[in-house]
Amino acid sequence: MKKIILFSAAALLATTVSGKMIENPDSNTLWVEDGKEMVLSRTYTRPNNAWYDGALKVQGNPKGGFSVEFTTPKKSSTGYNVLMSKEYPWLVYKINSIEPTTGYRAFAFYSSMGQQVGNFQPGIFAIQMQNLPGNQSRKWLEITCYGIKVKFDYVKMVKTPDNYITVESAPADAKFVTVGDKIRITVHLKEKAEDVSVQFFTALYMRNLPVNGQEKIQLTPLKGDERVWSAEITVQKVTPGNPKFPIHIKATILGGNHPDALWGRMPYQFKGK
Repeated sequence: MKKIILFSAAALLATTVSGKMIENPDSNTLWVEDGKEMVLSRTYTRPNNAWYDGALKVQGNPKGGFSVEFTTPKKSSTGYNVLMSKEYPWLVYKINSIEPTTGYRAFAFYSSMGQQVGNFQPGIFAIQMQNLPGNQSRKWLEITCYGIKVKFDYVKMVKTPDNYITVESAPADAKFVTVGDKIRITVHLKEKAEDVSVQFFTALYMRNLPVNGQEKIQLTPLKGDERVWSAEITVQKVTPGNPKFPIHIKATILGGNHPDALWGRMPYQFKGK
């Protein structure tokens, strides 16, 4: 696949630079943006097969990784017309660091609920997206940030992530988890681990949300498989989150070659009685 590396001033002054991110590099990956040959555009149109570089400052790194930075008030988003499909439901990205710049501070992947406001957290995020098309088609994926510079190692969509978190409740289509409900939390890992625990956080200032008075829930290996860790709990007491903001789940994994922090999205809100 032919792509254009943006180094020269002449290239940066072009209205739009043609090219594509890496698509279908393997059977598990629909596309990946690794920043090495990042395609940028100075024109904001939707759809657009380039990252918009006219609001946020978007910068790729030929050695890998890229950043988006808030620089101009009232201009806070970039996006790419990416391939999407129900066959590849997971949006996976790794945040290396988040640096404050000025004013109100927030970050989000819109339509994925990958949102943080203040007290930002790095790590690997694996978020199962909803309402995806049955067949592969192009949809707008938008990154919005205010008052910060976010450094990514990569962003991609896959069938199954190497490491991810799931939360299940009954009924499956429930919107809230409240006192008396049961939930099962499972952390799926590519390699074996020695210890896994999870915590819940509201995206608003990333505050911890205790369950049953505990800030951390200990998981155990599922049927002796140290790659799948799980816990089922009956909710007796919860700290409700703000319903306008998603709830994130953080897995802390010890032993083996694992990410320092693995993050997922809670498909429900906690609700008190």
